[in-house]
Amino acid sequence: MVECLAALGSEPIPEGFMDAAVFILGSVIGSFLNVCIYRMPRNESIISPRSHCPHCGAMIPWHHNIPLVSYIALRGRTQCCGKSFSIRYWVIELVTASLFLFLWNSFPLPIAISYMVFTGLMIVATATDLEHYIIPDEITYSGIVAGLICSALVPELQRESTHLRSFGMSLGGALTAWLVLWGIVELGKLAFGKRKARFHEPTEVTLTADAISISSEKLLWEDMLMRASDRLEFTGKNISFTSAGGESRSWEQGAVAVTQEGITIGEEKFSFDQVGSLNAVTGQIVIPREAMGFGDVKFIGGIGAFLGPPSLFFVVLVSSLAGAAMGLFLMATGRREWGGKLPYGPYLAFAALLWMFFGADLVDYYRNLLMPPAGTGI
Repeated sequence: MVECLAALGSEPIPEGFMDAAVFILGSVIGSFLNVCIYRMPRNESIISPRSHCPHCGAMIPWHHNIPLVSYIALRGRTQCCGKSFSIRYWVIELVTASLFLFLWNSFPLPIAISYMVFTGLMIVATATDLEHYIIPDEITYSGIVAGLICSALVPELQRESTHLRSFGMSLGGALTAWLVLWGIVELGKLAFGKRKARFHEPTEVTLTADAISISSEKLLWEDMLMRASDRLEFTGKNISFTSAGGESRSWEQGAVAVTQEGITIGEEKFSFDQVGSLNAVTGQIVIPREAMGFGDVKFIGGIGAFLGPPSLFFVVLVSSLAGAAMGLFLMATGRREWGGKLPYGPYLAFAALLWMFFGADLVDYYRNLLMPPAGTGI
């Protein structure tokens, strides 16, 4: 590839120049991805204002915003207020630069550029899901659209010879991926749609208009009550209820249920805008849950659009195995309780990148193991 570009000019391009240029470009893109990772979950613009300190809000001068270099030069601390900032910024820049360089040296130019777009989306999705347990719609929907466009422009992306057939494969991949994971979500809801949290002794819980607090853990309604049928319920004692207007009521004992419509105590219903707080003591709570979020369903649609239908079995299988292995490891080390929340997006992204680089070779390898070519003597 370097030789082809060198032929366009009168002077040959020095060996390693393009690798260095791609690495630097990747680090710059990684710096922009950091902006997306920080601002998208907070519903902030990724365009303006320009880069500023997350602690004091001071604008960051350009010479303190050089990818890879500034973090080391500033020793991980802001110059404006002296507070530390996450090493994640430096890691994202390094990972993006390294992957871009790997792509540049692994694929023809049109495919490499398409995969760079795809990789950027995977990085943002992974980081936001790990930190906030969400994958922004800007990433999921952009992934689907970008996959369709790249496939239409670069037929080789889908191993097709025409633009129309490549677009069709991309569209088929997006739809198939969405349907497969949507089916898994629905089956998971049937099998694991409720979790009974039992306490060793009566425990106080607090309900507000936006969340339930149990000991030091706070669970938002928007994360639990995703469907009209979802229902959190428990039998409480010493129930005290304060309305949003400040009026107080109490019950010695009663059944408490929470749905998308509000909170029910016995036979009385209160919409969320009527709720100030509710305190009660209980020994068990039934909590609704999803096998995975609908953001994952939209996310894999973008993966299918870029990688096509042949990748989907591999991506779903490997991501499931990787997620299960990590979940078991975290439980074994006491970092996660059974039934605790585990983001699935990072494992989808890992499996997708693995397929992008090695998937086809792995499939060919196992196919040859199962069905050796004629004449191999096996």
